Amino acid sequence: MKILVTGATGFVGESLCERLIIDGHDLVVLSRSASSAQKKLGLPAQYFTWSNPDVSLAPEQALVDIDVVIHLMGKNLTEKRWTREIKSQIYSSRIDSTLNLARAFEKLGTYPRKIVSASAVGFYGECGKQEVDESHSGGSDFLSVLTADWERAVQRFSPFTRTVSLRTGIVLDREGGFLERIRPLAQWGILGAQGSGRQWQSWIHKEDLVRLIVECATADKFEGVINAVAPQPLRNKELMAKVCHQAKRWLAPPVPSLLLHIALGEMSQMLLCSAKVVPQKLMEGGFEFKFPNIGKALNNVYSTAVVPRNNNSAPS
Repeated sequence: MKILVTGATGFVGESLCERLIIDGHDLVVLSRSASSAQKKLGLPAQYFTWSNPDVSLAPEQALVDIDVVIHLMGKNLTEKRWTREIKSQIYSSRIDSTLNLARAFEKLGTYPRKIVSASAVGFYGECGKQEVDESHSGGSDFLSVLTADWERAVQRFSPFTRTVSLRTGIVLDREGGFLERIRPLAQWGILGAQGSGRQWQSWIHKEDLVRLIVECATADKFEGVINAVAPQPLRNKELMAKVCHQAKRWLAPPVPSLLLHIALGEMSQMLLCSAKVVPQKLMEGGFEFKFPNIGKALNNVYSTAVVPRNNNSAPS
């Protein structure tokens, strides 16, 4: 298949692109800087520059004869405090880029057979201890509105294209994401539960997420919104305890919710919201998780050596 990937130089995108090449697919990378992406990935692929996806259409030459689009593009949610301007950038980097990608295919007059897009379990907002599957309604906070509008933008590709939106939880891996962000806290001995620690959190090992994206892209088993999480969510305090155990670090006392609100502002909702999200569609569809429980996932993460990449370029 000829597969177009946006967000290819990101945390999940790099591993995904490597997997696609190993599987024998023709890879097309659409990035803010084609040269930076090529240097960072170092993979045999076609590279195209889309310098301003928030306001301009994707370049036509990158879209020719594309079978599947994997759309992972979006500004990092945790890079900066959520001011009004930053939230606008976060929103535009997801919704406007998706619409401009769809408009570019419309202008070309041809469509991919399928688009697999990132989304997030933030769609559900605060759900307490209720178990949440894909049929559950969305919340009303910033993340809920963001993901709902993102998924709605993906529907711009239908009815010509089969659409999949993956509502992803915490992604576990040594080389980036959640565990990399909290590593300094663990090293300094100040890693503990956030708030009460009773909030439910859903997660997925990065290897399982990459496998899922590839399966959604290359087979027709799944469609629509999918909860891309492992089948065993757990409370925040349990997650932190298991992380500290695997990292051989002391579990610090909980960080009060008020302190998190003061330090992070509105962004603290990412840590404090409770959503016991389960992958109902994946379980019904027979997706086989390699890491279905947190113990097995963290044991793999912390027993795997981090191999430095042979480049110094920044993500594009």
